[in-house]
Amino acid sequence: LPRLLAVTGVSNVAVWGERLPQLQVQVDPERIAVAGVTLQEVVAAARGAVASGGGGIVDTSSQRLAARVVPGVTTAGDLGAAAVRYTPMGAAPVRLRDVAEVIEAPGIPIGDASFDASPGLLLIAEKHPWANTLDVTEGIEAELAALAPTLGDAVVDSTIFRPASFVERAVSNLTHAIVVGCGLVAGLLVVLLFDVRRAVISLIALPLSVIAALVVLALREQVLDTMVLTGLVLALGEVVDDAIIDVENIGRRLREERATERPRSAFRVVLAASLEVRSAVVVASVIVALAFVPVLFIGGTAGSFFRPLALSYILAVGCSLAVALTVTPALCLALLARGAPRRESPVAGWLRSRYERLLPRLVGRPAVACATLVVLAGCAGLAFPRFGEDLMPKFRESDFLMHWILEPGASLDDVRSSVERLERDLLGMPGIRNCASHIGRAELGDETVGANFAEVWLSIDRTADSSALLHRIEERIRNYPGVQRDVLTYLTERIEEILSGASAPTVLRIFGPDLHRLRAAASSARDFVARIPGVKDARVESQVDVPQVEVRPRPEDLARLGVDATALSEFVELVLRGVVVGEVIRGQQVLPVVVRGSDELPSHPLAIADMKVVGGCGAVRVADVADVVVAPAPNVIQRERASRRIDVLL
Repeated sequence: LPRLLAVTGVSNVAVWGERLPQLQVQVDPERIAVAGVTLQEVVAAARGAVASGGGGIVDTSSQRLAARVVPGVTTAGDLGAAAVRYTPMGAAPVRLRDVAEVIEAPGIPIGDASFDASPGLLLIAEKHPWANTLDVTEGIEAELAALAPTLGDAVVDSTIFRPASFVERAVSNLTHAIVVGCGLVAGLLVVLLFDVRRAVISLIALPLSVIAALVVLALREQVLDTMVLTGLVLALGEVVDDAIIDVENIGRRLREERATERPRSAFRVVLAASLEVRSAVVVASVIVALAFVPVLFIGGTAGSFFRPLALSYILAVGCSLAVALTVTPALCLALLARGAPRRESPVAGWLRSRYERLLPRLVGRPAVACATLVVLAGCAGLAFPRFGEDLMPKFRESDFLMHWILEPGASLDDVRSSVERLERDLLGMPGIRNCASHIGRAELGDETVGANFAEVWLSIDRTADSSALLHRIEERIRNYPGVQRDVLTYLTERIEEILSGASAPTVLRIFGPDLHRLRAAASSARDFVARIPGVKDARVESQVDVPQVEVRPRPEDLARLGVDATALSEFVELVLRGVVVGEVIRGQQVLPVVVRGSDELPSHPLAIADMKVVGGCGAVRVADVADVVVAPAPNVIQRERASRRIDVLL
């Protein structure tokens, strides 16, 4: 873990399925009562055994030495030998091992993980927002390769979810599109201009404008991502257009000037021809750039996506304009002055002749032109509702993310069994390469979810049809009733959660002070919106009452039997959860020392009522001083603007 955290760009590594070792003092209230010691004495003995004392300074004739008290506990046996109480008359003291089981064991798990339907560890490395995904992935894979000899028989698979694969494939596809597009542009220029020199001038202007835009972006420290490249691709048409207008007009003027009796110098002709189209080129470029300016003011996540695209487009158009006004005339003077083409392209001539015959007819019949525009606008209006209205692009990732949520209050073992059965079921489907899941929370993670929440990561083959496979997965998981689930790609899930605050594209939020009325309103809203065409998997966020064991002290009985309310609370907390009393350092390993209830205690919810707590009148049952009941309690309460909130996910 420290090696991965040291990789440049990695901000955190969350580990699911980890079982951190502890030195545990598992107390049994019955044994404590028989030995005649209190729970507080056991806690004090364990804390004192591992306490790191202070020291001082020892001066000798030649040097000064620091002194400190080093705890003598490094193993469970050492801790078990610690004395809880010394007995009189030289009898053997009561030790921790006499009243508790002192063992080295993992703590109570708050999460788990599986890999291909088998137990395992799932490590999720999170990167800084400004870090390069490819560099971070390369650094992590290099560290894993270096650690491989020290991992023994452990199998490490870094392909479960690898964002760099999506980036590499996207950049490769985009590069291919740019190369093909430039090739098509070059071919069309040669065909339409019918002159290699003019085509070369236009083709020089194209990469020069893009490179100039990239230089400006680099000076602004803009990351070269997919959206920036997309903006540059969209600007290719405008970039080429500026150069073609200038080159075509200069070539035509040179050809006309050569046919006169007293031709002017090539410099004057090129200058005049360039100035002739300057206003048209400038105005057209400004209009096109202004069309993208509103995109720069889009807020939220959508703005974060599309602002780089609009910025790169505007910069490419601006650089193209600068190139058309400076570099292109100079190239025309150098390459066309001595031999401008004497005739135009046959294809351009054919298009010109058809246009010259069509234009007078339309100019002479304005009603026909207006009617044509109205018909085209009407067709566009009729077709508009049939287009999709998703603001975000559809990402074709090779990984699926499935939320797998059982009823609140489900045990970790139950969720693990359900997830492993799901993984075995999915691994039998053609196209799924491997899968892994994490359940609940990581020991050092930042996700605050219950044990009923799991995420299943599915990696698919690159040759598989992702749309068809997604449909088959959705059909398969319908065989699991009582489970809330959805299948998304990771980027889609992240975007939806950032935009709506939940893992759904649309969220209906209902506010109010009364949870019961909120739940009823949310159920009614879900039933209503579920009937709307296009709504899929409408559900209410899991905010329900779950059973909770409550210990309710009775003040009169506490006072009568001499039991302190604080002591009762600490007793319940210690027996059911455990209390950290210190830590033991063993080499590079730090083991927490925990005093907790024994694993052999009854697991019935109300068994705590029969446990004995020590009071002023001796050991008494918890039921003698408190009511132990199972009562309903909300599994989670969300608040916003001083009100309670329930979300309906659409």
